[in-house]
Amino acid sequence: MRRFFPVLILVFAVASLLIYLFGDSGLLAYASLASYRAKLAANVADLEARNSRLQGRLSAVRTDPDTEKVIARSQGWYEPGEQVVKIEGAAAAQELAVVGDMLRYHKPSETHNAAIKSAAAVLVVALLAVVLLGARRGRKRAHADQVR
Repeated sequence: MRRFFPVLILVFAVASLLIYLFGDSGLLAYASLASYRAKLAANVADLEARNSRLQGRLSAVRTDPDTEKVIARSQGWYEPGEQVVKIEGAAAAQELAVVGDMLRYHKPSETHNAAIKSAAAVLVVALLAVVLLGARRGRKRAHADQVR
């Protein structure tokens, strides 16, 4: 019985370590969340930079009539009576507005977490079986030695 408790503590420690490292709230999950957080921070910084550029462009459109005309013409709007000259073979330069990058967090699959927890549980059961069988053999030997 004296050997049983240290082994039980060892089994518990190994199972806890496996869950701590590989479980759904373990170190690997934490590293994944930290990486996602860094991507989100970079995306927010990029969106703020785009917003400041668009705010500058909006203020230029509101204050300068020539800028308004240039932007309208780039979108294909012309004043009545203007003549439009299109050159064949020349690609029309269109400026596309990008709203932002879509970032979605991909949670690890539940089967991965279930597999790790199941492996830890199987390890615990296997180690307990080894300990109990070893203790039983030890008792049989001790009993056989006493009978002799």
